[in-house]
Amino acid sequence: MSAEIASSFTAPTRVVIIGGGITGLALARKLQESTAKAVEVTLLEAADVLGGNLRGEIIPSKFGDFIVDHGPDSWVIAKPEATALCQELGLGDALIETTEANRGVFLVHQGELRPMPEGLALGIPTRVRSLLTTDLFSWKAKARMLLEPLVPKGKWGDDVSVGEFLERRIGIEPTETLVAPLLGGIFAGDAYEISLKTAFPQFLADEKNSSLVRAAMKRRKMLAGKKPSAFHSLRGGIRQLVDTLAASLTKTAVRTGARAVAVARSIDSDSQNKPRWTVSTDAGESFPADHVVFTGPSWSSKPLLDAIDATLPWEQFQFGSAATAFFAFPRSAVAHSLQGTGFIIPKREGRGILAGTWVSSKWAGRAPEGTVLMRAFLGGKGNGALVDESDEVLASTGLAELRKLLGISGEPIFSRVYRFKDASPNPRPGHLERVNALRTALGKHPGLHVAGNGYDGAGIPDCVRQANTVAAQILAG
Repeated sequence: MSAEIASSFTAPTRVVIIGGGITGLALARKLQESTAKAVEVTLLEAADVLGGNLRGEIIPSKFGDFIVDHGPDSWVIAKPEATALCQELGLGDALIETTEANRGVFLVHQGELRPMPEGLALGIPTRVRSLLTTDLFSWKAKARMLLEPLVPKGKWGDDVSVGEFLERRIGIEPTETLVAPLLGGIFAGDAYEISLKTAFPQFLADEKNSSLVRAAMKRRKMLAGKKPSAFHSLRGGIRQLVDTLAASLTKTAVRTGARAVAVARSIDSDSQNKPRWTVSTDAGESFPADHVVFTGPSWSSKPLLDAIDATLPWEQFQFGSAATAFFAFPRSAVAHSLQGTGFIIPKREGRGILAGTWVSSKWAGRAPEGTVLMRAFLGGKGNGALVDESDEVLASTGLAELRKLLGISGEPIFSRVYRFKDASPNPRPGHLERVNALRTALGKHPGLHVAGNGYDGAGIPDCVRQANTVAAQILAG
């Protein structure tokens, strides 16, 4: 056997990953751990640090260290991929749940913080007594929510917005009071523009099989009175996952500060052992690739892919902008009990922030003894330009609202502002169909893949799942 023929059997598969967020990092790890196929992996990240939206830091003070997650601070336990990845990385003992005594949520109602009734899952009631005794909803709204099982099934077609769906199922009042502000915080978007099929597909199944209320009550009974945490995080903050993942990439060529500026079909790409693609960076480097995986937000990948095929369907891939403002205080400076994870704000309240999180109540170990750590969310649908304001404006806006709601006196130990410009995907109805159409069109260009935040889900588990899927496709090819 000639050396040329022999090399055709042993040549590794070359993979270039564009983007060093959670999707890119998880994909690189999955590929480098493969024993079924030899793979050479290069990861290019435009920023100077890895992690994408998963940023965090330790802020020292005279009281001790504060652990601050700039953006996302957790993931949904019901989606197992992120938890499984942590266990694979040896982080099983570092997994934590929300503080058991503080799992309630508050609602701003007529200018005051009011505890949310127990048993409300995105406006779906599971505890009748709790709903009937609250004064957060009118009696008409309560009756409408409890009579949801009698509402005829909707004719939605392929998809519908979350707001439209829940307004029909449980009524307009709980949708505007609870659902809209919750989705405003999660997506920095409008509940009436977010795809139900993408965000909460289980609701479609619940409606088809019985009703939302019956399904939610059944799930509650299965828990036998327990109040499990819905979320996982890590003792060292979300950054611990990023740092551990990055440290595990011992067989991956990781380049930070390396922005991909062009992806082009390689000359003689059809020849044996020739790369299909060449990826060029702003530093003038070129990397050959059999597979190129775009893991950044769709707006960053679109120009690169448009240069290859301007007919690719990118319509209505939209993102929202938000900012977080953090404040630390001595516990004695805050009058409120802070016995919960935080609060949401209906739009009708006319507040300058979207929501707030009591970080040190939600997670153990985030703040030194005798202090509290909290954050305010700003921006979102219709107010995204606020993210471009100065740190001073954002901090003063957030602090003013927190002072009014929580009875805060004195000045903070520190404050910090972090921006997430065009970082929150707003999947519109029909989103999954558009993603499938994009991937079908990419099939005309073997070796090109898209994955990550904004394609098949937006949470950390969704990103890890997509990374696993693309890895399997590459290794099977």
